[in-house]
Amino acid sequence: MIPIKRCALAYWLLGLCNNYGYVVMLSAAHDILARHDGKTETTSDTSFNPDRHCNQLSTGVILLADIIPSLLVKIIAPFLPLWMNIRITLVVISAALGFILVGLSDSLLLAVLGVVCTAFSSGLGESSLLSFTVFFNDKSVLSGWSSGTGGAGFFGSLTYAGLLMLGLTPRETLFLLLVVPLTMAVSFWLILVNPLNTRMEPEESTHVAPPSLNNIPQTISNHSLWYKINAIPRSLRYILPLTFVYYFEYLINQGLSELCLFEKAFIDPKTQYRWYQVFYQIGVFASRSSISIIQIDKLWILAALQGVNLVYFGLEAIYRFTPSVIIVLVVILWEGALGGLGYVNTFHNIQKEVRPEDKETVTGITSISDSLGITFSGFSAIPLHDTICKLPL
Repeated sequence: MIPIKRCALAYWLLGLCNNYGYVVMLSAAHDILARHDGKTETTSDTSFNPDRHCNQLSTGVILLADIIPSLLVKIIAPFLPLWMNIRITLVVISAALGFILVGLSDSLLLAVLGVVCTAFSSGLGESSLLSFTVFFNDKSVLSGWSSGTGGAGFFGSLTYAGLLMLGLTPRETLFLLLVVPLTMAVSFWLILVNPLNTRMEPEESTHVAPPSLNNIPQTISNHSLWYKINAIPRSLRYILPLTFVYYFEYLINQGLSELCLFEKAFIDPKTQYRWYQVFYQIGVFASRSSISIIQIDKLWILAALQGVNLVYFGLEAIYRFTPSVIIVLVVILWEGALGGLGYVNTFHNIQKEVRPEDKETVTGITSISDSLGITFSGFSAIPLHDTICKLPL
C-alpha cells in the first residue's frame, strides 16, 4: 500500500528542490551582471540615461540562460522513456554543478554556464516529476508538487536576499545551497514510494480514483512516439493560456521591475530588485498551494489579468508615477499570485478533464508552457530594457 501523505510530502520537497536553484539564479541575476559588468549599477554605454541606474545587460540575459536549456529539455523529455532513476540522477548532479560553477565563476561565461546547468536540472526535473504524478491517482501529490515549487520561489528568493543581508557573499551563499540537490536525492530515493512497484491504495482522507485506474501506468508507458505527437493539438487548450501568463509575468520580472526603482524608500535601491523577487515568490507560493480552495476553469482570464499588470509596470518603468514602493510590492505580490494560479489550475484541469490513458502525455507536453512563455519574454526583455534605459527620466 502506498502512503499518500508520505508521497505528498516527498513531492513537496521535490518541487521545492527542483525549482530552488532556478529561483536563486534569477534572484542573483542583478548581482551576477553587476559583478561582471565592473560596476555596481550603471553602465558605460553613453546612450543609456545614467539617472535610470541600468546595468549594461538586462537581467533578461540571465533569464534566457536560465530557461532555454529547460525549454529544450521539456520539448524532448515527454517523447522519451520515463526512466525516473536515471533522470533524477542527472537532475541532482546538474543542479549541484550549477551552484558550484556560478559560485566559482570569475567570468560572465562561466557564470552563464552554471546557470545553464541549473536550467537543465530544473527542466528535466519538472517534466519528469510532473508526468510521474499521474501514477499516484491522487490530487494531493500534484498539490504537494505545486506547493513545493511555489515554496521554492519564496524560500529561494528569501534565502538569497536574507543571507546577503547577514553578511555572506553571493559565492558563500551559493556554496551553502549545495544542501538543496542533496535534499532532492533523499526525497526521491528515501521518502517517496514508487507507485510502479507498489499497489495503489489511497488513504481515506484523499480523493480516490476508480480502481480500474490501477493499471494505467502500464498503458500509458506503452504509448508510441506518433501517439504522443498526435496529443499535441489536444494539449493546446492548456498550453496557450499558461504560455501567455508566463510571458507577461516574466517580461515584468526581467524586463521592467528592475527599472522600477525608488531613490527615497525604506528599502535601499540597490536591494529593491531582490525584494521584488521575494514578494513575487510569496504570491506564487500562496496561489500554488490554493488548489483545494480556488479552482479556475477559464484559464484565459488569468492571462488577461496578467496582461493588465504588464501595462502597469511598463508605464511605471517609463514615467515613475507610483508614489510609494509599497504599491509596487503589492502589485508584484498580485502578479505572482496570478502566475501560481495559472500553473496549478492548468495541471489540475488536466487531471480532471483528460482521459486517464492520455494524462501522462498531455501533462508532459503541457509542462513546456511556462518555459515557452519565459523564453519569449527573455528575448523581449532585452530590447525593452535597452529602449527604456535610453529614455529621459
